[in-house]
Amino acid sequence: RAPLLRAAWDGSVPTEAAAEAEAPEETSAPPTETPQDAVPVAQDNGVRAKTIVVTDPSDYLSVGRVFVKNGTERALTAQDLSAPFAAKLSDGAPQVLILHTHGSEAYTPADGAGVVWSGESRSTDPRVGVVRMGDAMAEELGALGVSVLHDRTLYDYPQYAGSYDRSLAAIEKHFADYPSLSIVLDVHRDALTGADGEPIKLVSPADGGAAAQLAFVVGSDGSGLPHPNWLENLRFAAALGNRIAADYPTLLRPITLRSSRYNQHVSPGALLVEVGTAGNSPEEAERAARIFARELAALLSEQ
Repeated sequence: RAPLLRAAWDGSVPTEAAAEAEAPEETSAPPTETPQDAVPVAQDNGVRAKTIVVTDPSDYLSVGRVFVKNGTERALTAQDLSAPFAAKLSDGAPQVLILHTHGSEAYTPADGAGVVWSGESRSTDPRVGVVRMGDAMAEELGALGVSVLHDRTLYDYPQYAGSYDRSLAAIEKHFADYPSLSIVLDVHRDALTGADGEPIKLVSPADGGAAAQLAFVVGSDGSGLPHPNWLENLRFAAALGNRIAADYPTLLRPITLRSSRYNQHVSPGALLVEVGTAGNSPEEAERAARIFARELAALLSEQ
């Protein structure tokens, strides 16, 4: 049986600065770069689907094809985000670090998928969780010549509190061990429910099937913690979002800028990527993760 986790909290990332305390706690097991085996083609998992599309842009900052939701007190203009971004690949290896601060975040497999599933939205089984999305991203990036270190550690298991402290300590160690690292992707998934309390999955047509919608969360220094890279991170997110939107117009939800920094101060190329929601099937999420990786590689190859 797949080991399942149960937690009352079921959001994407916390908004409190306390979630990012500077004192690191003890880190978990060492990472591996080995991707998981492929899984069966997606089936309908029975979760109600919708596609988020901005119809009223008045609450957003429009930057090319993407929209930015400014959840901070920082004043922003489209010109601020249209400037060239600083993130770029190094000449060494590895170049990209993929990790999961909330690695037990999971998706909803279809009946008959060969996974014992209780209906909870957290699991240590990598076949149904965000770690699998990191595997898919690493595989796609590697095939395109981008060297990846994928840290598959579950920093939110067995204890959820302190996840960001533990993942920060790991990021700092990876950067010390591998000075060639320049891009950091913290891969999560969102969680949405309707008015009736039932889960909702977010989908977009892509590559002949349904892909989970993506979302980028960018931190800032609004929590009071130093974060000199936040505007560079946001420019990077906007440029990548426009790249994705040019090929897949409804794949990316609005980018969100928040006050907490989510460990993104470590690099001007740091990004929190939410791949779908808890209601998406793992296959829908994986399709989106692979598209994301290909678009990222294309953008960085132009730098």
